[in-house]
Amino acid sequence: LAVRHRLPGFAQRFEPLARRISAVLFVLVMAGAIYAERANITTYFAQAGAITLTLNIAMMAIAFYGAAWLGLLRPQRIAIALECGLQNGTLAIAVAATLFQDTLYAIPAAIYSLMMFGTALAFVFLVTRGRPAAV
Repeated sequence: LAVRHRLPGFAQRFEPLARRISAVLFVLVMAGAIYAERANITTYFAQAGAITLTLNIAMMAIAFYGAAWLGLLRPQRIAIALECGLQNGTLAIAVAATLFQDTLYAIPAAIYSLMMFGTALAFVFLVTRGRPAAV
């Protein structure tokens, strides 16, 4: 925010590169976590998959219908639901692994991170019925 405020031209030019860098870092973190736990990944999904999926869908539904209850327009409701569903999984993994000094605590965050993109895509398809949304 400070860079955008003080150097708006630079911030605008750097934004596409920053997005690519963050996407690559996310993929690397997720790939590393999956590789490190490759022998246990199916067990982890069995243990944490249902609850993380339930949490993700519940939060998106609460956000969507809560925004509707507040009288927000459909595009705003969709954006808020996506913001609630697409959380910063990489940060959650890093905090859990660092704070507790054990990757075991990062498992729910990692499972959530893997699932959140699928639920977001399903949500977008559901609310747009496969048509581009007017924003």
